[in-house]
Amino acid sequence: MRLLAAVLALAVAPIAVQAKAVFAHYMVNIRLAVKEIAFAQAARIDAFALNIAYDDYVLQLQLPLAFSAAEATGFKLFFSFDYAGNEPLPKDDVISLLQYYGKSSAYFQYNGKPFGSTFEGSERSKDWVDIKASTGCFFIPDWSSLGTKEAWALGTADGLFSWEGWPNGLNDARTYGDASYFQYLSGAPYMAPISPWFYANMPGYNKNWLWRGDDMWFDRWQQLILSHYIGPLDDRQYVAFGPDFGKAPYNYTGMATVATEGVTAWFHPNPATACSDGGTTGNTASHLQLEFQPAEIVQDKVFYSALMGSDATVTVYIGGKSIAGDWSAKPYGGVGVYHGSVQTNGAEGNVVVRITRGGSTVMETSGKGAISSGCSSGLANFNVYVDAGTGGSSGAKTPKSHKRPRTYVRYRY
Repeated sequence: MRLLAAVLALAVAPIAVQAKAVFAHYMVNIRLAVKEIAFAQAARIDAFALNIAYDDYVLQLQLPLAFSAAEATGFKLFFSFDYAGNEPLPKDDVISLLQYYGKSSAYFQYNGKPFGSTFEGSERSKDWVDIKASTGCFFIPDWSSLGTKEAWALGTADGLFSWEGWPNGLNDARTYGDASYFQYLSGAPYMAPISPWFYANMPGYNKNWLWRGDDMWFDRWQQLILSHYIGPLDDRQYVAFGPDFGKAPYNYTGMATVATEGVTAWFHPNPATACSDGGTTGNTASHLQLEFQPAEIVQDKVFYSALMGSDATVTVYIGGKSIAGDWSAKPYGGVGVYHGSVQTNGAEGNVVVRITRGGSTVMETSGKGAISSGCSSGLANFNVYVDAGTGGSSGAKTPKSHKRPRTYVRYRY
């Protein structure tokens, strides 16, 4: 997996909404390129969570290179110990890694302590009594498989991280899972998952899974009250937003000023039933989930979000055929992110999303991506193509504050 191919951005903060840090999960058996750090910094990502599995032969080569690159650029890294990847990591190995790299200027600190996390590993919870005593680390693990109450009751974590960043089955994103962390952590830090989509077809790892992500990026951005986007890293990768959209000052500013308007669109390059699904399942029984056919999960739609200073008309063109769009969500007061989608209705060809006011085009996507029933090797591609475009100045407008009581929505099964 590349950096944002099927990835998680992680936001950590005390449950009372205060300053937040944003992390991107990074698989260490992929070479950590300096250019990826530069792109992450431009997107205002604070650190890479380095996925560390037991007996990973690349660690001896990759970790020194990773920390050297981060130290040279002022970027931050921290370890996410993968207890489910091979076998649980020995306690002494974890201590050694944290003691050695925790001293690096590039190692992420939380309240002056080296930060550590995990993917699962609740069965080794007691190890962290000694690990914390030996390293002084601040520990926020992912023990999602236990559930929040049970994970917190183990008593060794300083906060908790949820890996449940995607909706179950045919549902859209809901916040009921977040609510359990708010309830049981009682003010301790919660590291929340943010991801636009998840599709992994990795035969060597017995992973061929798909979760619905169609409206995820907009939904989770709103649900977690973040004021930034996870930005572009490589034109060859599937990323969430284009190169001119979502950069500073839409980071850490609370109520950001909209100075330049932009639109981003994403869609699946193949209709869901156009070709073989290659054995991909929607959800996975290995996570004790009810499985679905991929065509039940993904939607044959073009999705779009626009950052604008005022309302406008949206039209989608597929192969030159126009489809009238609308907004399923508009920002309070008219300034902010507008979101919507249209059914493709079997249309194929290059896709353009155009925004107009008073009959004049304000901005549009590049139209380089296309929908086609011609699938590579006869297999449907369940990734997404992302396109973007920018408009002119919006006159530096600021969104209106709109405070509402926190509510949570349970998944519908």
